[in-house]
Amino acid sequence: AQLKRKMEDPYIFNLLQKRRCQSTAEVIRDVCDGEEYRRHATFLSQSMNVSLLCNTDGVKVFNSSNISLWPIWLVINELPSSVRFSKKNLLLAGLWFSKDKPTMS
Repeated sequence: AQLKRKMEDPYIFNLLQKRRCQSTAEVIRDVCDGEEYRRHATFLSQSMNVSLLCNTDGVKVFNSSNISLWPIWLVINELPSSVRFSKKNLLLAGLWFSKDKPTMS
């Protein structure tokens, strides 16, 4: 639902329509410059197709406990880097509540 709402937002939709990935094999400046991203360039060149980046960072819930909380965030790689990580563009994918760090593999 979050991603659907984000894609329906006229501001985000407009940014995705204008996206330009100027990739060169020699210089990596952004995610779209990477080899794996370029393997999917045809699919990702369509304005409504996007790729997501997953981020997390945990915090102890209580000082007296080993339990920690790890919010799992997604960002749309095709947004310009200047707005990609702004709070309003982060998508909350889930919360990991555990003694252990989440396994991302």
